[in-house]
Amino acid sequence: MIGKWRGPQGSSTRLGAIGQVAFWRSGWAVLGWTLLGALVRFWNLGGKPPSSIEVASIGFGLGNGFDHLPLDRLVSLAELLEPLRVQPTVGLDETIARLAAQSTHPPLFFGLMHGWLRALTPAGGLVDLATARSLSALLGCLAIPAGFWLAQWLAGHLVPPQDGAATPQPTDRPVSALWMAHGVAALLALSPYGVAMAQEARHYTLAILWAIGTWAATFGAVHRLQQGRSPGWGLGIAWVLGNGLSLATHYFCLLGIAAQGLAIGWLAWSQGRSQGWSILRGRPWRVMGVIALAQIALAAAWLPAMAGASESELTAWIREDLSPAEWFLPPLRLLAWLATMVVLLPVEQQPLPVILGSAIALLAVLGLLLRMIGPIWRSGLARPAPLWWAISIGIVGPLVLMLLSIYSDRGDLSVAPRYQFVHFPLVVLGVGLALGQRSADRAPLSIGRWQGSGRSAMVAILVVSLLGSLAVANNWGFLKSRQVDRLWDQIEGRSTHTPLLVSHIETYAEIRGTVAIAYEWQRRQAPPTHQRPAQSPNSPKFAPQFLMLQEASDRADAQAPLAQVIQQQARPFDLWTVDLSPALDLEAYGCKRAKERRRPTGYRLRHYQCTKAAS
Repeated sequence: MIGKWRGPQGSSTRLGAIGQVAFWRSGWAVLGWTLLGALVRFWNLGGKPPSSIEVASIGFGLGNGFDHLPLDRLVSLAELLEPLRVQPTVGLDETIARLAAQSTHPPLFFGLMHGWLRALTPAGGLVDLATARSLSALLGCLAIPAGFWLAQWLAGHLVPPQDGAATPQPTDRPVSALWMAHGVAALLALSPYGVAMAQEARHYTLAILWAIGTWAATFGAVHRLQQGRSPGWGLGIAWVLGNGLSLATHYFCLLGIAAQGLAIGWLAWSQGRSQGWSILRGRPWRVMGVIALAQIALAAAWLPAMAGASESELTAWIREDLSPAEWFLPPLRLLAWLATMVVLLPVEQQPLPVILGSAIALLAVLGLLLRMIGPIWRSGLARPAPLWWAISIGIVGPLVLMLLSIYSDRGDLSVAPRYQFVHFPLVVLGVGLALGQRSADRAPLSIGRWQGSGRSAMVAILVVSLLGSLAVANNWGFLKSRQVDRLWDQIEGRSTHTPLLVSHIETYAEIRGTVAIAYEWQRRQAPPTHQRPAQSPNSPKFAPQFLMLQEASDRADAQAPLAQVIQQQARPFDLWTVDLSPALDLEAYGCKRAKERRRPTGYRLRHYQCTKAAS
């Protein structure tokens, strides 16, 4: 039943009529948080341009792959977009086989994407970007009630006694627990980072759902072991299955599994030290040992696939070497991503006054946040409260493991915000619980000359979270390093004839990047909507052409693919090289480089105007 709350034994029987109404309303309130979260996740869902990794999700989800696209010859727009069309003859088995051959990711999400896209796109049709993103957005919405229910259970065991009493007061504890649960639900709904992950056609929101479930099992095991009870075989089986599904979604979930192991290990050390090491030979810990062995065996089964992914050319972009001047950057980046899980304002590629104003406001809000949750965390960790420690380990553990990976030259995992999904649910859980507990306390909150209540401060933080989520939804936050919409703004604004785009190809990643460029052009030709405004009236009305040039084919002789294509093209035309400094002397082929001021797009663009025949 919606709104039914089960706190510590006997607590619900002590509630008065007002408390019963509050708990009944809590179900409708979490429904409200879920609807609000859905609103910001589905807002402008198809408006932001596609990225190459989203193109990969669509292509692999359809089972099409990218290995059949021709290289070193002219490619039409229709050919490039073929991997993004539904092929009714391609089944789930082909989808998984092609994913294993061309990608570094496990299959679960792509299997779900296969069914989702086939159900919502007609046979032979080009997949709409909003349709592809909607699966991730929906999964992101489901995380809100899941997090609320986990927070309800946790809050019932985390609220400390009030006013120095040996036991909690009859009404204070459930009311505080309710505030804590809603603090978590509100942050899950409005987190700018959560919205950013939900608005990508990727597998991160599914991994976040598994993380909530498996950490619920971890907290359940910690609580039972603390009480001297066995975790139970049912919980153990669900826990192992949940972690198996998480690894079948993303290999980085291994960091979360390791953090869960650290939390159980810390409890074993704590109990052995305080109660005697013989306690670890009792039945509860023997059952826990069997569950732990099953978790280790599960992770070991995936290790060969993980090793192949880490050695793949597709992950070569993750830097493994840092210069001494860059050693301090990873911790700063990780702290920045942590902050965006709660609040964000536009600070990327904005006018300087906007950047300064946003930065000052963010620092003020983060200061307020730390002032609110700091005492709660210190109090929780100072008491014998294993659940607070387990949450803390869930936040800090993956970060420490990432830093160990970075400084041991295994790859800089701080460069991309998406890799922080491993500890995102724990950060929101910990911050939301602390915010809610402070808001339930009616004691005044003082910061310098400012005085107010914890509830008003919580509202202020949530408002900034909402503004950050809307900024993300409108593409003012979490900007991609390669902005294909700005690339086309530049090409369409400066081309006077048919554009020919020549891209440099080393791996499948560059092929998918070229497909993303073609996909964005196709999207821009669709009728204008509130998400996609009309393009410039001066934009070329003819379809561009593409040449994907392999590195070995970038030669300076007359038989080189680029030379052959240029000579066969009808003059005049505009030639654009994408991330390529061609070895061919283009001026000898009648193509003169245009001297133009380039806008930042994330691509290395060169514009040549080919007007006369080769000399």
